[in-house]
Amino acid sequence: MGERKDYLWLVLVFLLFVVALLEAVFISLPITLFLVIVLAFYWEEKIFPWAFWVGVWRDLASWCHLGVWSMIFLAAALLTIIIKRRGLGLESNKLSLPK
Repeated sequence: MGERKDYLWLVLVFLLFVVALLEAVFISLPITLFLVIVLAFYWEEKIFPWAFWVGVWRDLASWCHLGVWSMIFLAAALLTIIIKRRGLGLESNKLSLPK
């Protein structure tokens, strides 16, 4: 059961990078931003490093200023987590570092 969970996690991260590349080259829809928001809802703090690196990857693929999409993805993930915690009324509003 644990191997399947690890495999699914790696597939989702790979999908995130592939969609960011396709979005930078071919598609003008913010699909990667939507995926970051959905994954932030489920993964919470674990999304932060991946959101940063996917943003850097998207900036490199689209020849944009380096770090612009990283900041957008990080801000979207942070807002998603804050809204989720306040909306669901969770007791701990502090972010914790991923293990």
